[in-house]
Amino acid sequence: MKFFTRLLGGGGEKKTTTGGVGTLALFRDIYGYPATKSGQQVNWRTALQVSTVLACVKSLTNGCAQVPLKIYRERADGGADPAKDHPAYRLLYAAPNDYQTAFEYFQQLVMHLALTGSHFSLKSMVRGQVLYELLPLEPG
Repeated sequence: MKFFTRLLGGGGEKKTTTGGVGTLALFRDIYGYPATKSGQQVNWRTALQVSTVLACVKSLTNGCAQVPLKIYRERADGGADPAKDHPAYRLLYAAPNDYQTAFEYFQQLVMHLALTGSHFSLKSMVRGQVLYELLPLEPG
């Protein structure tokens, strides 16, 4: 099957070398997965099944999440006071959404960063300010 036909999904669907069908499987064929000696695919889900990886990620996430995140406002004399009236103060210090505490949210954020290298959160904004919630999204 020709490259562009496979890319556009036209014609009969033929299995690719990675066993998939369609454009995503073709993308994986072209760019591939990093080769492993065992031939098994390694991603964040399979990595978490290894107890050593889980223990390291848990240690990292708990260490980072236990530090409270506060927003400060500078004073004229060079000091700083907590900016409790800032719209994002409550989201970052207490509860970023209705489902998680700040500790749980930052645990998830650091886990995403450690395992995938990225983190995405949906911001509920009103007039350009985050007022209501931060919802973490799966990095994939």
